[in-house]
Amino acid sequence: MQLTLDEINNAMSGVVLNSGIRRFYSAVSIDSRKTAEGDLFVAMKGSRTDGHLYVSSAINRGAGGIIISDRTCISGIPAEVAIILVPDTLRALHQLASYVRKNSHAAFVCITGSMGKTTTKEFAAVLVQRKKKVLKSEGNLNSLTGLPLSLIKIMPFHEIALLEMAMNHKGEIAQLTQVAQPHIGLITNISEVHLEYFGTLEAIAEEKLSMVSNVPEYATIVYNNDDIFLRMISSTRRYSYGINHPSDLMIRNLKEKLPYGYEGELSEEGKFYQFYFPVRGMWNVYNLLAAVSIARNAQIDWETILETIPQLEIPERRGRIDTLRDGITLIDETYNSNPRALYETILDFSKRNLGNRKIVILGDMLELGADEAIFHSLLGEKIAHLPLDVVIAIGNLSSNVVRSIENVPESFIKTYHFEKSEECVHFVSSFVRPGDAILLKGSRAIRVDLVSEAIKHNYSLH
Repeated sequence: MQLTLDEINNAMSGVVLNSGIRRFYSAVSIDSRKTAEGDLFVAMKGSRTDGHLYVSSAINRGAGGIIISDRTCISGIPAEVAIILVPDTLRALHQLASYVRKNSHAAFVCITGSMGKTTTKEFAAVLVQRKKKVLKSEGNLNSLTGLPLSLIKIMPFHEIALLEMAMNHKGEIAQLTQVAQPHIGLITNISEVHLEYFGTLEAIAEEKLSMVSNVPEYATIVYNNDDIFLRMISSTRRYSYGINHPSDLMIRNLKEKLPYGYEGELSEEGKFYQFYFPVRGMWNVYNLLAAVSIARNAQIDWETILETIPQLEIPERRGRIDTLRDGITLIDETYNSNPRALYETILDFSKRNLGNRKIVILGDMLELGADEAIFHSLLGEKIAHLPLDVVIAIGNLSSNVVRSIENVPESFIKTYHFEKSEECVHFVSSFVRPGDAILLKGSRAIRVDLVSEAIKHNYSLH
């Protein structure tokens, strides 16, 4: 983005109250704490706070212009700061993103699904960037505000944009798809995420699949053909990937390699390509398939893809493996959690020969709706018979996991429960022993990452 104030105002259908002194704007912010010199600050009204309260803070940090829907906040704003008044700042942000999108020559890729969005995006970026200049969304900028903020960063030299799309309320995927107008729309899977807001897996699937009916006619829909909810996608232009069902891109002869990783053959149009993938977990094999699907639809050649796959790494807090002092192995999956993902990663962890004790530290799984306690109890029942030594649970809901394990007489797993992560931090400081293998996972709000960071600090190699 490199836009004049007039272009911005015309895109938003606003009213310029003050022109300011800047000729061009190249970045947008909605958080006054992250506003940089020359940014355009958009004052968003949210459920918790109102960005109009932080206009002065954004200006103090160097904002060169502000977008507002409430003119009562403009008293005392310096003359050099531009001001645009709009009826709705969220809608204005979307209008600006749409304008930037329409004026970009890059290919846009939007990735949605219940799990694997960020890992797929990161894998795809590595596969594609050797041949094309890539813009990718940063962190968790994938919401109604996050995706537009990511999109607006596109510059004329970018050839492809990799964007995530998340949702927790009905209609959000359609809205984001209409803003981004992707050339490639990818759906990873459907799982028990945001049940609190949607009620059923079918409703979640319907929301994710709304991407299909809102992409442009020229778009290609890429999807996981092993997912029962996605298998029936009917789109004029579609590309499927899978392992168990015939797909456009498949994996054959998959073998697990020690200590981590896989080797096998990628298959497309009757041709086979040997690969080595240095990452643990079958869920990540599907993320690899999704990323390769993006690369192939972005016209990346097989030679480049196969040379690059061995360089792929897991993003931070999504299963990265650290070897610490005293032979301690730490697997950090503290970014988020849901029933399917938590069970799959614990099952994988339980099968590995990793050290003296296998310790799982898990936090509450949130946004599961009325059956949230049942989901936690069922998880406890499923892992009670696994070859684990210790399960440490954090949060009110996770007490159900502990209770279920303790109710299985033949289970030898020791269990501990804490209400808060801070309490667990104190406990593990003296509980962890040399040679332990520790897996950590939980919903972000439970802050299981605090426990992970404490262990890393206590047993750092440096």
